[in-house]
Amino acid sequence: MYFLEGEGTLRTGSKGECGIYPGDAVLLMPCELHQIRNIGTSMLKMICTVRLLHGKTGKETTPCI
Repeated sequence: MYFLEGEGTLRTGSKGECGIYPGDAVLLMPCELHQIRNIGTSMLKMICTVRLLHGKTGKETTPCI
């Protein structure tokens, strides 16, 4: 994930909670539990990409199900 605007927090099961701001980038491992919250007064904008698994469609790519 790459954060473009706003400010928020990222919570993961393994590392707790940290602030996120424009220009920050985050890499999460497959099936890593996480939550992103907007804590600012404006919209939190980000780009999120998910790797497709070989032979799977976008809907089938999550190995966690």
